[in-house]
Amino acid sequence: MAAHPEIARLAGGVLAVITVIMFARIALPGASERHIAQVWGLAAILALMVRQFLAGLMSSAIKAPRLGSKLHAFADTLSFGIAWGLFGLAALSTMTVWSAGPGFAIFSAPS
Repeated sequence: MAAHPEIARLAGGVLAVITVIMFARIALPGASERHIAQVWGLAAILALMVRQFLAGLMSSAIKAPRLGSKLHAFADTLSFGIAWGLFGLAALSTMTVWSAGPGFAIFSAPS
């Protein structure tokens, strides 16, 4: 019996998120270390899930052979951009927790 690969990927992603959160709560003593580990772990997992989602979405939409390579390249570029944004937010969160300096206050403080 063949299972749906999209459901298996989603279940794997949810399991990975739960694992990161539980590992951070158990293994890391301080609240700031826990927060940083959770943000980076979730950013990495979400970036991989977005990549898998876009790959599945684009592969099911491909009908013409010439259009297929363009959609694949678009999905790669889009997933890279989303991952870049997620890792940027994780880096900003890390710098905020570590009080990186007054330069980062403009990004994290409400106006």
